[in-house]
Amino acid sequence: MDDERLKWLEVDFIQYLDKWKASTVVRITLKRKKGDPQGLPKQTPYLTRDTDDAVRLTTQSMVMCIK
Repeated sequence: MDDERLKWLEVDFIQYLDKWKASTVVRITLKRKKGDPQGLPKQTPYLTRDTDDAVRLTTQSMVMCIK
């Protein structure tokens, strides 16, 4: 239960996902793409909502099962 790898998964990895997600919200490009006359802001890529939820749930479930 005191294994550093579990602590990394439970804390550091989840914080990494949070920071990654936050960084994609902040970095928005206003460049126009060919064929996009409005030049609407485009969000930089992150995981889809379903993938993000699945990664977080799987990580938390694995930690709980191991403990």
